[in-house]
Amino acid sequence: MDRWYTYENLGLKASAFVKEIKDDISVEISMEKVADIGADHYFLLSDELFAKEAEVLASSPIWQSLDAVKNNHAYDVDSTLWIAYYGPIAINIIVDQTAEALLGSN
Repeated sequence: MDRWYTYENLGLKASAFVKEIKDDISVEISMEKVADIGADHYFLLSDELFAKEAEVLASSPIWQSLDAVKNNHAYDVDSTLWIAYYGPIAINIIVDQTAEALLGSN
C-alpha cells in the first residue's frame, strides 16, 4: 500500500519534504531542516525519554518561528505510547489523540 494513502485518507496533504523520504518510517534531521517539513501540526515526543531534545527544540528560534507552533498546533506526546506500543489499545489511543489534535475535542 502506498503510504501516502494514509495522508489522503485523513484529508491531509504530505509536504514535499515528507514525500522525499522514500523508505524510512522515521528519519533524523538537523534542527535547520525542521522548517522544511512544512507541517500544519507537529507531534513532539517530549516525555522523559526525549525531554532534553524536546526542550532544545522547543526553545529554538526555528521551532518558535513555525506557523504550526504559533497557532498552537504542536502537541506533546508520550514516546513510549507513540513509538513502542503496537497493540490495538495503544493504536486506538494514538488515533484518539490525533483526532482530538486535528479535529478538536467533541
